[in-house]
Amino acid sequence: MKRKARRKRVAPSSRGLGPREVRAESPPAAIEKLAALVESDGAAVIGSYREPLGGQWQLFVALPIDKLDRLALKHHAEQIGRSHAEQPR
Repeated sequence: MKRKARRKRVAPSSRGLGPREVRAESPPAAIEKLAALVESDGAAVIGSYREPLGGQWQLFVALPIDKLDRLALKHHAEQIGRSHAEQPR
């Protein structure tokens, strides 16, 4: 039986963005435009940041509860519950 090669451990500080880099610069124009669209649709943009490992921009948004699709949320929650129940313990 062939043994799996062990991955080399990477020092935590050598991967991804540091805390200051996550919010160091202002978001690109495409993110600013998306934030404006989100706010024009009734939501509130709480903040934006760069995801530490991939460096992709993210928006942290508060959504109006009356505009959410409750059936889609329920279906999503049920799928998450099933996937957690199926995981070996």
